[in-house]
Amino acid sequence: MTTLDTLPVLPPPLLHEPPPSVDQLRAQIEHWIIYHLLKTLESNVYYENHLYGPLNSFLASIFPMRRRYMVIPQAILRRALTEDEIGRHHPNVSVGSTGAIHEARDIDMSGGVEHSKHYPDFVIVKVTPRLETRRDHCIVCIVEVKRDAGSISLAIAQMDAYMKQAARLSSRVENLRGYLTLGSSVLRFWLENEEGDLVVNHTREEDMFNMSDQGDPFTRELCQIAIDSWNYQN
Repeated sequence: MTTLDTLPVLPPPLLHEPPPSVDQLRAQIEHWIIYHLLKTLESNVYYENHLYGPLNSFLASIFPMRRRYMVIPQAILRRALTEDEIGRHHPNVSVGSTGAIHEARDIDMSGGVEHSKHYPDFVIVKVTPRLETRRDHCIVCIVEVKRDAGSISLAIAQMDAYMKQAARLSSRVENLRGYLTLGSSVLRFWLENEEGDLVVNHTREEDMFNMSDQGDPFTRELCQIAIDSWNYQN
C-alpha cells in the first residue's frame, strides 16, 4: 500500500484493458450522483459554485482515476510561446504540464506579467507519471459552468478563448471538445481544421441541448471522450 509518508516510487505503466462501451461506462455512475446533479440544477442555484461539487462528482465518475484521468478544477491554461518569443524570452521561460513553453512563472519577480492566462472551471486530463518532477498532462476535455443562460454571448466568448488557448498546446487530444453548461443547457465546442488552420466551432444557441434530454446526450458524449483515451499514455 502506498501512503503519503513513504518515498514516492514511479508507478508501472498503465495496463491495457478493453475499453467499456458507452452504455457500460454510463451504468457505472452511481445513482446518487445523477440525482444530486439533477436536483441541484432544478433548484435554480444563485451561485455557480453550488454546481461545482455535483458536476465534479459527475465528471470523475465518467473519467475514472484508475485509468489515470484527473479532473482539475480552475485549471490554468497558459499561452504557448511562439518560436520567436521563446528566443526573445530565453532563459525566462518554463515548460508546462502539457509540453508547451510559456513565460516563466517567476517573471513577476522582474516586474513583468505573464499574459493571457485562462481559468476554465474544469479541465480533464490524462496523466502520465514521470520519474522527474515534471508533470505530464494530456488535455481531453474542457467544461465551463454558468448557472443560467444570462450573458450567453460573454460566456461563449470566454469558452471560445479557452478552446483557442488549448488548441496551441502540444499535449491534447486532436479532436478536443469543450462544453459550456448554462444551468441544465449545454453548448458543444470543438476544434476543426479548416485549410490548415485550427478554428473553434460551436453549436448554435438555438441548437443547445439539455442535460436531461431523451437519450442522455451529455453523458453519452463525455463517456465516448473517456473511452477514446482509455488506454492512452504519453
